Amino acid sequence: MNERQQDRARAELAAVPPREFRRARQALALRLAKAGEARAAAVRKITRPTVPVWMVNRLAREEAPAVERLVKTAGRMRAAQLGRSGSAGALRSAAQAHHEALAHLVEQARRKLTEAGPGAPHRVLLRIENTLDAAAADPALHGALRQGRLDRELDVRGFDVFAAARGKPRAPRSEERTRVAQRAGKRRGGRAPRRMAPLTVT
Repeated sequence: MNERQQDRARAELAAVPPREFRRARQALALRLAKAGEARAAAVRKITRPTVPVWMVNRLAREEAPAVERLVKTAGRMRAAQLGRSGSAGALRSAAQAHHEALAHLVEQARRKLTEAGPGAPHRVLLRIENTLDAAAADPALHGALRQGRLDRELDVRGFDVFAAARGKPRAPRSEERTRVAQRAGKRRGGRAPRRMAPLTVT
């Protein structure tokens, strides 16, 4: 199955809720096999999406302007963080717009999940939010996000979503504190930093 045929098969299955996916995949594969199409075997290998992946791809199809707004606000945040904007309040403004765009999509996801029947647990909404946020922050994923072709969940990376655009990602604060302590120990001749004795409340 070539890439275009695979995309068509994925698009057909993408509209199917995860709980109905296996049945729909089998039906599609049987239909293709009866028609003598070799791609039937490849269709059987398409994996069932998780609920967050299914919902993010559904949002791309049904809420395309809102997804585009999310991508654009992520771009504004990136530009502001890299100092490409002339306004001191540009980052704050961009972050607010991005937050609003993301919150709107998460609310649409909550509504669609509730209407579809499985409900919208907080943990599922959080995974949807993380996937949307991470995909919007990564230019390499913009095509898959816009076209509803994401095949996995994504996590917002560490301390700064846009850190990769500046080079090496920034380490979490706990790691920074550890390195500072190690350097301080070396300056003392290899001795570990002295700890304060715990206070005793009487």
